[in-house]
Amino acid sequence: MEGIVKQEALILQTKGIVPRLKDLYIRPTVDTKKLQGTIEAHTNGFRYTSRAGTKLDILYSNIKHAFFQPSKGEMVVIIHFHLKHPILIGKKKNTDVQVFAEVGEGMSDLHRAHYMHDRDDELAEQMEREERMKMDALFNNFRYVVIIKPYNDSFYMNLSNILHS
Repeated sequence: MEGIVKQEALILQTKGIVPRLKDLYIRPTVDTKKLQGTIEAHTNGFRYTSRAGTKLDILYSNIKHAFFQPSKGEMVVIIHFHLKHPILIGKKKNTDVQVFAEVGEGMSDLHRAHYMHDRDDELAEQMEREERMKMDALFNNFRYVVIIKPYNDSFYMNLSNILHS
């Protein structure tokens, strides 16, 4: 397909612990429907694997910008990748890919009764704040671990410049 640059192969990390975030979604979707998956940071790129087993590799060398968006006032925590060259997802070229987790009341308890007592409302709000803080911390920790992975100087420079909030 025109405009698609052939990527080198992803080099899987085989030593130590592979930094990963679980129970995430991806946009655009890699499967026909929205399924959760896992993103892992390997030697030369990220690999997103959906629960259906579909894989999407994003190489560090193809990332122009990466942004971390905490859940401040939002229902999602996001890591957004803007790519130098488009990649094929499904049958479409994409230069923007997001991995995200849904947080808050909208994702955890859709069938709650609308008429709760004030005390229950306060408890629910506190639980939602704690869930947001937990997800923000998980994403931020993933970002931190990925930036300081001890491979080589070019790896450090590439990721520390592109992965910021």
